[in-house]
Amino acid sequence: MLSNDILRSVRYILKANNTDLARILALGNVDATPEQIAIWLRKEEEEGFQRCPDIVLSSFLNGLQFMKNAAKMRRRLH
Repeated sequence: MLSNDILRSVRYILKANNTDLARILALGNVDATPEQIAIWLRKEEEEGFQRCPDIVLSSFLNGLQFMKNAAKMRRRLH
């Protein structure tokens, strides 16, 4: 399974769009445009497919964890 497959699956689970994914990646210290994310979300057989680097997936998951933890902290404060 490629990082692309995991990123695509998590996007589906979160019901997120490419802009949402770019924001989460920014929390993980990765600058990526929605256009670059669209390329990573392509399937292997699609024209223009590029493999999503493993470090990008790792940073995305770190950003997602940061986002979820921040949301928990905000709920605790209110």
